Amino acid sequence: MIETLVIIRTKNEDRWIKPLIKSLEIQTYQNFKILVIDNNSKDRTLDILKEKKIKFLKIKKFLPGKAINMGINYYKKTKYIVCLSAHCLPEKKDWLKSLIKPLKNPKTVAVYGKQIPMFSTNSQDYRDLKLIFGNEKRIQKIDYFFHNANSAIKRNILKKYPFSEKATNMEDRIWSKNILSLNGGYQIVYEPKASVYHHHGLHHSNKEKRLRGVVKIMKSLEEDNLIPDILRPERQNIYAFIVGSVPNKDEKLFYKKNLKLIKDLKNNINIKKIIILVDNEFK
Repeated sequence: MIETLVIIRTKNEDRWIKPLIKSLEIQTYQNFKILVIDNNSKDRTLDILKEKKIKFLKIKKFLPGKAINMGINYYKKTKYIVCLSAHCLPEKKDWLKSLIKPLKNPKTVAVYGKQIPMFSTNSQDYRDLKLIFGNEKRIQKIDYFFHNANSAIKRNILKKYPFSEKATNMEDRIWSKNILSLNGGYQIVYEPKASVYHHHGLHHSNKEKRLRGVVKIMKSLEEDNLIPDILRPERQNIYAFIVGSVPNKDEKLFYKKNLKLIKDLKNNINIKKIIILVDNEFK
């Protein structure tokens, strides 16, 4: 029986999919199948998969958790589910062996590995990967940080507690939060020996739209966000005041000099209105 199913989610990954498949072919542990869930690729990704005779399924309305659930429902007899991003390349031949080894412990329900920046990784992503993924193995019973770009999960657990099919991102963090809240003695393991090269960081260069979505989900997950209703930002009318004098009575120059500040204030979802007070007049 095949012990492990490796699920790879793709969208226009012809740059990465061939070296990824090659790196899987040389793994010391070989008791696995590969299943690709493709999100409407328009490049050569599917042609490469056909050449390599790799099984793939197409997903119409992509959501990250839905794609993984689709994979585990297709192959129903494997013991472990490995989630691997198509642009993550295993560093060593024993990557997969190291990743699933901690799952032998009955208490361990999931494992995630180290992510290493590449030469092409930009500065923001390089910083994030280096700060988050260290060299020390961790056993997490309360801390629910979990990243499924390079991870392994027991199939029976994932079948019983599937990923959210509504979340647009951070489905891994939502899932791990729920699992560790069950009081079932479960734990998640960070295994740095199971390392992959990852060309972008956790937040895709901090793209504004994605960043807003991530912060929104993080706030909904945090228990310390349980503050009195009267103090919640959404229950308050928060105003920002910019006070100053118009240089040389040139209103346009004033706005130009304060443009970045105004943009930052507009990007703060908690601020209801921006009021500019210049020369003792409201604008």
